[in-house]
Parts: sequence; C-alpha cells; structure tokens
Amino acid sequence: MTLYNIKGDISGIERTDGKTNVIVNELNNTIAYTLDEPLINFGFAIEARNLEKAMDILHPLQINPETEAN
Repeated sequence: MTLYNIKGDISGIERTDGKTNVIVNELNNTIAYTLDEPLINFGFAIEARNLEKAMDILHPLQINPETEAN
C-alpha cells in the first residue's frame, strides 16, 4: 500500500489511457496524484486469488520497497 498525504479534498478519480489519477483540490490549486497501475492490478489479482496473474504483474517491475514487500 502506498499512502499519500494530501492537504485538501478529493474531487474525483479519472481513468484515462491506462492511468488512474486522484484529483485533489488543495486551496486554490487542483492537483492530480497518479496511482501505480501495476500495483492496483496486483491488488485485484490477489483479491481474485489469481496468484499466477499476480506473479506475472510483479515479475517485470523494478525492485523497490513497494514491489519487494509484495
């Protein structure tokens, strides 16, 4: 899981071109936080108990603390 500290209100979620963005209104600015799509898909595969698909999603990813934990 990745946590983002935001200072504002979430106004929406947009999915375009294979990317998921959380739109946040911070004071007078609108900021988009891009979520890690492979880790979202990994979570769906784990929920579906499709361990082979989960492994296939993680295999090509660069090793970092988030992917290593999974």
